Amino acid sequence: MKNLPKIALGAWAWGNYELEHFDHFICKILATYADEMILNDSGKIDYRTFKPVLFEFPTYEYFVTGDKLGNCAKMNP
Repeated sequence: MKNLPKIALGAWAWGNYELEHFDHFICKILATYADEMILNDSGKIDYRTFKPVLFEFPTYEYFVTGDKLGNCAKMNP
């Protein structure tokens, strides 16, 4: 994992939603830090390059994102 692009979020945890087996922290994102190698020409994260991993609690499964499915709110003439 050493060579993977790095991204980090700076956050302020202002709450905690406690369940029987988990704590869910409620946070306010204060800053985002990302390696330049995952940024596009506009300085935004390019999700075709950086494919975030998502974790789903109910199934305890990990998913990779990054493939484009379509355009949102684009109407054809």
